[in-house]
Amino acid sequence: MFSYLLDKIRSKLTGWQNKILSPGGKLVLIKNVLSSIPMYTLAACCPPRAVLRTIERMFAAFFWGSKDGVAKKSWLAWRFVTRTKFEGGLGIKCLNDIMDAFSMKLWWKLRHGKGLWVELLKAKYFRKRHPCDAFMTSKCSHIWRRILRERKLAEPFISLRLGRGEGSARCEDWISGDPRLDSVAIPPTEGVTSGTRRGTGRRTRGRSQTQARESADVEAADSTASQRVGTGELRRSARLAGRRVVLSYRTVTVRVLSDRGRKIRDSRARNSDNGGPAIRSFWTATGWDLSLFLGQFGAEAAGRLREANLTCTSDPDSLVWGDRKGSFTMAAAWRCCRTSHPTSSLFSNIWGKCIPAKWSILMWRVCHNRLPTDDTLQKIGFHLASRCHCCQVGHGEINL
Repeated sequence: MFSYLLDKIRSKLTGWQNKILSPGGKLVLIKNVLSSIPMYTLAACCPPRAVLRTIERMFAAFFWGSKDGVAKKSWLAWRFVTRTKFEGGLGIKCLNDIMDAFSMKLWWKLRHGKGLWVELLKAKYFRKRHPCDAFMTSKCSHIWRRILRERKLAEPFISLRLGRGEGSARCEDWISGDPRLDSVAIPPTEGVTSGTRRGTGRRTRGRSQTQARESADVEAADSTASQRVGTGELRRSARLAGRRVVLSYRTVTVRVLSDRGRKIRDSRARNSDNGGPAIRSFWTATGWDLSLFLGQFGAEAAGRLREANLTCTSDPDSLVWGDRKGSFTMAAAWRCCRTSHPTSSLFSNIWGKCIPAKWSILMWRVCHNRLPTDDTLQKIGFHLASRCHCCQVGHGEINL
């Protein structure tokens, strides 16, 4: 299936093998020409690991050279070559890390919820769930498996910039620097009663006189201890002492029931795309309702919210990437996918614009002790004479 990819790389290498190229020239060709050939394939699908290893072996054979069709010795493993220059590598990107970065890009676009393909996946796999709560099935597509495999790695770098508070309080990382919240166990509420209420003063069908009296008390509550429920929907629902009542199409004023500490909430505010309660459901005109937040997520999360100093605004919520600028880029995703290693000033000093690449690669090999000296050749299995040709002693060595 991926033979076309290998054939295209071989056709490039065939024309370059007969040319006299310095190590610096080979490095430029690998980074700018050969590495760009499989990019579209890595973005569209996930080739097997064996295919990626075969391509990287072809890169290594071209860099270290070959003679009569036989590759010469690779003086350094490819996992060291693919490190950054400041970490002791040559700056060639690992194909596996690039593929993971493309998968992370798909998850980022899915979380933004923009695009026709996002709507298709949402309707098929997580219509009534938040993307973080979606799961993998035995009959799901290849692209959906790829996206879900990258979810665990990508989510720690995605956070919510708080605006109106329409995002899920449980699934979104909206408290800066804190992990997502886990709901604590909450006792089940009372049963839902049927019936509608269309206007003030009308008796509701299906309710007892006590329930109707409680509903009337809500509309006659004092505005000083009230909370506004906005308009915009034909029927608004709210929770009153464990029971469900429907409010009319207009702006009404409701009060907080002090006997049980429960508040009337908009049904859309309570649930954000079925990912748990929305952030705005914990926001009041006077600030955060820490008692309600405490009962939902526990004391530790409530303490973090108190210290975060966050407020809901009129701006829409926005997802930001865990980078300095907050925007998603392939470079930022690649840095998240790769394995970092300690940097060294020794390697950073051998690379520069004024230094030819072939001399930088020579010093790079010296720093790794990968020059074909007598000691190095004996370590890899070559049997040499026991006398040094320069100083007439029994062995030769290189000292840095």
